[in-house]
Amino acid sequence: MEEPRPQTENRDVSRDAWRERGLGWLDVLLVIIVYLLISVLAGSAIGLLGFDLQSIAGQLLILTVSAVAAIAGVGGVVVARRHLSAASVGLRRVSARWLLIGAGLGLLGWFLTRGVVLAYFWITGDTTNPQAGLVNAAQGTPVQFALTLLVADLAVPFGEELLFRGVLYTWLRRWGVAVAMVGSALIFGLNHGINLVFLATVVLGLLLALAYERSGSIWPGLVGHILYNLLVFSAARLLL
Repeated sequence: MEEPRPQTENRDVSRDAWRERGLGWLDVLLVIIVYLLISVLAGSAIGLLGFDLQSIAGQLLILTVSAVAAIAGVGGVVVARRHLSAASVGLRRVSARWLLIGAGLGLLGWFLTRGVVLAYFWITGDTTNPQAGLVNAAQGTPVQFALTLLVADLAVPFGEELLFRGVLYTWLRRWGVAVAMVGSALIFGLNHGINLVFLATVVLGLLLALAYERSGSIWPGLVGHILYNLLVFSAARLLL
């Protein structure tokens, strides 16, 4: 008769599975360095070329730089660090069911953040919109609206999901679900500034982190993120 194998006490199998993705602090540091380096250099170049950063063109260029910097930072480190793979940063296939769940979370996020925004207006009386430039782009010509969707609704969400969920959440997950969800959501919010957008972005970040935690892939969160941005910019255009 075979003796039962001893069980390892206090073993967090799920946490070990995330740790096995191989993403260490050096990898995270390299991603951040590349992201900041590209953002600063390209952002400075845009200013030197004479673009008004508050204009529609300037806003779209800044967003494009941000998306490229995130994608290049994550992609470059994955290629350079041979122990990593695309799956290490959440580029894993999922079922259509998970994509639908991601879309549902994006829709839920839109409704929740509208409440957050209204509460912010009511408590502070501050009605300024830090993303007024993007709203103007969404309300502009059909070409400007199309470019807004291409950049702010496709490229930026992909870059942000790679950076904040694929890299940051994966790394933080070794310290548990709570640390990873709250930490990645707060940093995601801070990346958008301390303003009206901060609280709304933290709420969205928590939902996207939940999708990543449960599916192990960035694709459900990306679908939710795209739908969320699409609703935001479509609503801005409809309110012309």
